[in-house]
Amino acid sequence: MNVSITSQTGDALASGSINQLAAGSFDGSSINIGMDTSSVGAKSGQVNFALASDGTGTSGLNTLALSGQLVNVSGLVYGYANPFIQQTSLDLGARRVGDAATTASIVIANQAPADLLHEGLDAALSSTPVGFSASGNSITDLRPATDGALGVSFNAATAGNYSGQATIALASNGTVSNLENTALTDGQVNLSGRVYAAAVANLSLPAVDFGIVHVGDTVSNQSVTLSNTASGSLTDNLSGQYNNTAAPFNLSGNLDNIAAGNSANLNIALNTSTAGIYSNNTTLSLVSRNAEMADLALADQTLGLSAQVNNYANPELLLTSGNVGFNFIGGEYVLDFGNLQQGSTPVSISLSLANSVIGPADALRGSFDTSGVNAFSLTGFNSFSGIEAGQTLEGLLIEFLPATLGIFQNTATVSLFGYNASGYDAHIVDIRLVMNGQVSAVPLPASAWFMLSGLGIILAGKRRQLRVG
Repeated sequence: MNVSITSQTGDALASGSINQLAAGSFDGSSINIGMDTSSVGAKSGQVNFALASDGTGTSGLNTLALSGQLVNVSGLVYGYANPFIQQTSLDLGARRVGDAATTASIVIANQAPADLLHEGLDAALSSTPVGFSASGNSITDLRPATDGALGVSFNAATAGNYSGQATIALASNGTVSNLENTALTDGQVNLSGRVYAAAVANLSLPAVDFGIVHVGDTVSNQSVTLSNTASGSLTDNLSGQYNNTAAPFNLSGNLDNIAAGNSANLNIALNTSTAGIYSNNTTLSLVSRNAEMADLALADQTLGLSAQVNNYANPELLLTSGNVGFNFIGGEYVLDFGNLQQGSTPVSISLSLANSVIGPADALRGSFDTSGVNAFSLTGFNSFSGIEAGQTLEGLLIEFLPATLGIFQNTATVSLFGYNASGYDAHIVDIRLVMNGQVSAVPLPASAWFMLSGLGIILAGKRRQLRVG
């Protein structure tokens, strides 16, 4: 038997032919029948076949036309899902190390017509760049003319600037058509995000102590370094404000936007115009800052400030008991014991050496040189130290014995030093103490005594003080 196609109508498609199909035989491959799938919808058509009996090789008879055969063709053609990814790029913003992960949505639509002949859409994140991961469920059988979302998460575990391409696996779901799922071309979305390491503040010193200085001294400013020791490929800057403390301290310095690995100096000045013991704290209010996020408050840093501003020691020699002339003349203390009758009662006086200054102040120390004294008896004129502000060295006794006739003048010298716990120890002055007296067989009138003493002046009885700056 011979079979040939004579016509095709509608959506029917056919191809092929059969020649000399032997009696009792079957041929299922030489002729193909199909339908047009170029468009979606219900399809129908017809294929007409011509049949003939061919005696070639068997009966030797001529070919005999047989009745033709009509084949009706029908079927449904379904359309694939049509995906559309609404974002070509997605920025998940900025975070700081340790913050909770950020999530965002990638919106995907199935743009196929909303009918029963188009398949649903399957979508899932198949790969993500470093720092990102899928968050939430995948999309299954998203119906035509609807949209859905895939979640993506941005991890803030490690500082850095992150970017890369996420791949979305897409498939046309065959549920509605009872066909197998069909893989579609993958989609891509460019992801980006930034993780900042917070600034880390480090103060080079917890406290600044100027030690002991003097009123009026010019004192060098002290400096404290504020560093940002944050590490990572993307870091915050460190910024701060300081609360300027009360006198005598003054702070200055720019603490804004200290980048990681850098530092700024906080300068501290001391005003020495007024004596005192000072102790204050200044608080540094600090924040971690970048251009994308709100400032992050950091723990306050406390800087202790201290100083002691001393007055210099100020020695003063005082007559504490006894009735003698006591005057300060030409840089010397002059004691006038007068004219005594030989064999009369000795004259005794008591002196004290005061550190006449208001504290805090240097202490006073010193030593006496009495090697030139022979006509007077001195007691207590030994080396001394530790005379603090407002204190006195007592027990400096001088006695004039009228045993030998004559006019006597002896001099003792005291060398004075000021010192304090800082190691400062400096010479202040040498004070001369001049002692005058005369022993006569018969007492002379006062006018004669003054002439003999060589003073030549009448000294006021009022005590004057020596102040050494």
